[in-house]
Amino acid sequence: MFIMGQLLLQIITKFNTAYCNTIDGVAKDIETTELCGGARICYIFHETFYRTLSKIDPLGGLSTLDILTAIRNATGPRPALFVPEVSFELLVKRQIRRLEEPSLRCVELVHEEMQRIIQHCGAQQELLRFPKLHERIVDVVTSVLRQRLQPTNQMVTNLVAVELAYINTRHPDFLEALSTHRQQAPGLENLTTSMTAMLPPHKEGPKNAHLALSHRYPFLAVRSQQVRS
Repeated sequence: MFIMGQLLLQIITKFNTAYCNTIDGVAKDIETTELCGGARICYIFHETFYRTLSKIDPLGGLSTLDILTAIRNATGPRPALFVPEVSFELLVKRQIRRLEEPSLRCVELVHEEMQRIIQHCGAQQELLRFPKLHERIVDVVTSVLRQRLQPTNQMVTNLVAVELAYINTRHPDFLEALSTHRQQAPGLENLTTSMTAMLPPHKEGPKNAHLALSHRYPFLAVRSQQVRS
């Protein structure tokens, strides 16, 4: 009885080691015809998932009418002098939600590869000598992976929800876009200077008020181009 228990523990340990080694890429019988294990998972993240995200057009599905409608809805009964941030956030959140589906698909692909590793590691000669043990080990590991699939999907959904909860308009990408607009539209300086008088007095002088206006309304660069044309 002791010998049988020791043999059982040995077989399970070998399966566990083979599974981990396949993911880490240090398995003895490395596949040479196709990617598998950790290499395949890496390919899914850095190639498949990356290409899918790269194909997403940030402005896809947003027509001019959609943008104008969002702006008008955010201003209520008053005509808009400036583009409201509420409408900007509304449109941005709509685009961010498009990232959830490919992210969940990435989780599914990784799960499928981890299922394949089970079959690959279950082909050991020692394990095949005991068909019922082989079947039971495969069932247990498959069940564990299936149980972790839903929490993983929930984590991905939560990550998207975190991005939707707060749009950081002071992100360097926004500031870089503002700098680009300024370079492309020198007339922005004159336009913002004339608008500075509309701001309340600033304790550190008009220079900071001018900067605050520029950061608050980066789209003035676009408006100044329209004025110049």
